[in-house]
Amino acid sequence: MYLERYAEAGGPKVSLQTFQAEVAVLSRQQALDLGWTLRRALDGLSDWTEDRDEARQVWRADLYRFLLALLKDAGADVQTER
Repeated sequence: MYLERYAEAGGPKVSLQTFQAEVAVLSRQQALDLGWTLRRALDGLSDWTEDRDEARQVWRADLYRFLLALLKDAGADVQTER
């Protein structure tokens, strides 16, 4: 129904498959809170260690895994090992 209304309002026709894929990407981004995770990967702040270098490594590994998953969802042929 949403896609029908969107098209009626003048938006381009979008397939259900494309819509679902885009919603999945946005949903993952929201679940991770990409901006927050990126800041933690840079500043190393955490509530589980005082060692900022250790925290940076953990946040960056999490960010890497998440971005890899987004690329795979988008159909990119990516290596899974760093």
